[in-house]
Amino acid sequence: MDRRFRYSSNGDIKLMTDYKAIKGKTILSIASDLDNSEGEGQIWFNTASGDYKTIVPVAGTWATGNNINTARGIFGKGAGTQTAGLIMGGFTSGPNTSYSEAEEYNGSTWTEVTDQPTAIYYHNGAGTQTAALSFGGEPDDAENFEYDGTNWTDGGDLNTGRGKLFGSGTQTAALAATGLTATANTETYDGSSWTEVANVNQIKANGASFGTTTGTLIVGGENQPGSGLAATNENYNGTSWTELADLNTARYAAQGAGATDALGIVFGGTPPLRALNEQWNGTAWTEIGDINTARQDLGGVGTSSLALASGGYSAGTNATEEWDATSTLSAGAWASGGALNTGKNKAAGSGTQTAGLYFGGSPNNPSSTATATNESYDGSSWTEEADLNTARITLSGSPAGTQTAAHGIAGGPPNVANVESWNGTSWTETTDINTARRSGASAGTTTSALYSSGKTGSNVAICESWNGSAWTEVADLNAAGEEIAGVGESNTNALIVGESAASTRTESWDGSSWTEIADLNTGRTQLILAGANNASAVGTGGYSATAATTNTEEWDGSAWTEVANLPANKGFAEGMGTQTAGLVTGGTPGTPAQTTTFEWTKAQNIKVITD
Repeated sequence: MDRRFRYSSNGDIKLMTDYKAIKGKTILSIASDLDNSEGEGQIWFNTASGDYKTIVPVAGTWATGNNINTARGIFGKGAGTQTAGLIMGGFTSGPNTSYSEAEEYNGSTWTEVTDQPTAIYYHNGAGTQTAALSFGGEPDDAENFEYDGTNWTDGGDLNTGRGKLFGSGTQTAALAATGLTATANTETYDGSSWTEVANVNQIKANGASFGTTTGTLIVGGENQPGSGLAATNENYNGTSWTELADLNTARYAAQGAGATDALGIVFGGTPPLRALNEQWNGTAWTEIGDINTARQDLGGVGTSSLALASGGYSAGTNATEEWDATSTLSAGAWASGGALNTGKNKAAGSGTQTAGLYFGGSPNNPSSTATATNESYDGSSWTEEADLNTARITLSGSPAGTQTAAHGIAGGPPNVANVESWNGTSWTETTDINTARRSGASAGTTTSALYSSGKTGSNVAICESWNGSAWTEVADLNAAGEEIAGVGESNTNALIVGESAASTRTESWDGSSWTEIADLNTGRTQLILAGANNASAVGTGGYSATAATTNTEEWDGSAWTEVANLPANKGFAEGMGTQTAGLVTGGTPGTPAQTTTFEWTKAQNIKVITD
């Protein structure tokens, strides 16, 4: 059997005569599956299952971004990308106000930049953040402005002024089509002037559009003059317009994103206010992940896989959402792992999902007895190892350490400054921290670590850095606390989350200072955290107010997103591993402490190829 395949962007697997000529490699034959994103679009033959397989992106999701500075809607299309976007103009009611403001987005925050020369709404945009167009608008405006990343200047005016028009393209190759003047007129821009080209088949206004001057879609809207909602979809190929498959749901005041006419999304709209999102694959529309906040007349930029939805009009909103359909990881799921030999809580850990270490803590709840016991995990079962030299609870471990190289840091009672180092066989006392305390947060390895916060007689914000030979006090946290969770790869990269007062606080460490960043959705103490660094983590369980919780959230470096809940309540437990392969074990509630272990896995989205 000698098949050759190509994986296309619309999700189809197409038979090819020479896969190597296209991908530069032959089809791999292995007894297992590829397990990383580099396998996306590649084909392999699994000799164990007898299947040809590939890794494909999963369904996209919307995440909350930072708000625009001026709440408004009726933008028309913006310009740029998800990480370098531009919106301009807009409108709010009560009282009616039109805007000339422009704002740029850098992937995390909106910044006000130079205003457009004229306040305008129901216009359209094209281009990039540093080479943009803003054209048309209300009332029957033919004006066209060019933006260079700093200033706006007059460009060539449209031949037919109009609002609620459709648009696409770049600053030097843009398209404007139909609109509120009930015109079928289409014009293209060459960087200096507009030229009339082929008319659309159906006159309509206030819909979504995306693409280029040689490949544009205009979708949905209001049929003109005043003849109802449109679901129609027309494609311009640089010469003429052709009707293609309709949207599944007719609507107007929606927004679109897409680099070409072969792949795009249309989201939002009315009536009624809609969160609906549909994806175009070049042939048909499919309903996919809705935006979180239903709205109409919103701003939008980007592509079918990375887009922005910003603002929106009813009374005017400043909400921003980010669309991401690039991940090849399936939604995470929890599974039961092997039980501990001895249930414990308030212990510490190190290592990975398949090679973990769990030490110290207490078998009781409340934690009246400290223990020195130590167990290792091989992905299925726990094995007793050599004990710590000093029994203690509320100690910290090495989140980026391994099963054979870990620290046991501080703890109590009473509070100690003691640090022990594990080499895979035994524990050795090493250099103490400067301030004895318990219930702190740690990050890093046995050669580059950070230990912050905790309790002496009262909560502290102290932070100490380890360079492999000595502990040095560095910049404090922004707020004191105990029972804070921590992860991080070294003494220059760390994340702390939560606090004993069931806080939502999150702080990030860059090697010199702590910065408060996006809060947890659910505040809690004794959050169980696993992660590789300050941009990638998963937090679960802990105590919210007085009750243990199963709530789980993922951190992507900018926001926390709620994901699948832990199968059972856990607090005062320990987390190990990464955002995609985590381990949670021990903890409370219950007396004696729990022995249960749960494994968190986000696997690659593997598709079996069939003829």
